[in-house]
Amino acid sequence: AGFLRAATIWQLPPHRVLYVGDRPSVDAVGARAAGMRCVIVGKSGLGRSFVGVSSFAELRQRLEAGE
Repeated sequence: AGFLRAATIWQLPPHRVLYVGDRPSVDAVGARAAGMRCVIVGKSGLGRSFVGVSSFAELRQRLEAGE
């Protein structure tokens, strides 16, 4: 419910939201269930429902590169 509430407050459809979290079992599952993309900080690589990055610096670099 919190995931969709945030999208509503920001007046964005869920598919336009990139959720950033650190717990795949909670953050990635909830974001995907809400229709959002998810990045997990502290987990490199790909999971079933998220992209992992090792740090916020890596996340910034990847976003700036258009990934």
